[in-house]
Amino acid sequence: MYVLESRGRGVNTPFSGSRWEEIAVRGFLDGVVRGAKTVMSRVELGGALYLMAVIGVLLTSRKEGSKG
Repeated sequence: MYVLESRGRGVNTPFSGSRWEEIAVRGFLDGVVRGAKTVMSRVELGGALYLMAVIGVLLTSRKEGSKG
């Protein structure tokens, strides 16, 4: 069994350089996907809040318009 230790400490594996490149690229892509999910969830939340605010303003102006 081989153990990979992070942050440049000792690594005892028989992997070739191409295997390490694959692991590095996979880790990078995982980080990109996680970041994209975070951004998209924030954008979706922001869009939903904006839509709710617009609906609230429209309903409020509609009620005020019918009074006068």
